[in-house]
Amino acid sequence: MRRQLVTTCLFLAGLPLGACGDDDGYYSGNESWNSNNDHNYTDGGAFGDGGYVEPIPPSTVPDPDQPVVCVDATDVPVTLYMSADDSNSQAQPVYARRLLSLGRGAWLRGLAAREYEYLNYYGFDYAPAEPGELAVVPEMRYREDLGEYSLLVAVVAPRLEVAERRPWNLVFSADTSGSMAGTPLENSKHVMRAIAAQMREGDVVALVNWGDYQNVSLAPHPVSGPSDPHVLAAIDGLVSGGSTDLYSGLVTAYELAGQSYSADRLSRVILISDGGANTGITEDTLIGAQAAQAQGDGIFLVGVGTSDDYNHELMDHVTDLGKGAYLYVPDQAEAE
Repeated sequence: MRRQLVTTCLFLAGLPLGACGDDDGYYSGNESWNSNNDHNYTDGGAFGDGGYVEPIPPSTVPDPDQPVVCVDATDVPVTLYMSADDSNSQAQPVYARRLLSLGRGAWLRGLAAREYEYLNYYGFDYAPAEPGELAVVPEMRYREDLGEYSLLVAVVAPRLEVAERRPWNLVFSADTSGSMAGTPLENSKHVMRAIAAQMREGDVVALVNWGDYQNVSLAPHPVSGPSDPHVLAAIDGLVSGGSTDLYSGLVTAYELAGQSYSADRLSRVILISDGGANTGITEDTLIGAQAAQAQGDGIFLVGVGTSDDYNHELMDHVTDLGKGAYLYVPDQAEAE
């Protein structure tokens, strides 16, 4: 059983030695200009942290051809924000590998670099923490050629066996619209079968598939163990057709998750889609409200893209609102 691992990366990369923030909390020598205030959403620029930014005051924008000049920190308060994305998303390294294998490397130029997704995806050989504790492992590297430090802070949980984990309350929200025909739908089935193989008695699972319709293929079902035959039959019966009403598919999925919701279970809606939405509406409020249910231990949203042309920006956005992660699965090996 893979141990639970949370890696938080705090990047100072891109911050020249001697650079400093002004008293409004802006970065100097960094084009992303992040702050901790909830204003304009951005993909994160150089830091790629998908945070929020203040409007840039014209007087504070540095001339890129001039060196950054700093005053003594004793004269002016200085605040530097070090932040990483708050999810465990892991899609970009797999998507990049897939594009390169298809000879579409040029497409990578259109992606905002999200370094943390690479760090989330690839394994680190940290020893698990002791039971009931978290291990914190800080590491720092200096690049003399760049004059920069990079700081990595790993937070490692104890090893957790399948029999020890909390029961699951899972709902598959499977896009079976026409755009999912062929390989994307087969990849979706690989994902659901791989998850079904990790279930144990006491878990509850449901499945809604949707296009411009909603079909509950499996009402909340207490599984008998790994690869429950009722779950596998519902997965095998999925076929594609129709347009894409993502919003209604999520509404139905959250309703099913609510039927089996319990504070004793880990509740997740697993959205499996190419991320297209051309029918109905998409509603941020729905996703955010469900994620906040039960004082933060609510019904969180996990996204899985299974098409070569999936909408990674939409998946990143909705899973961020849903306090979850998104993944990219192009084949059966990746699903497993």
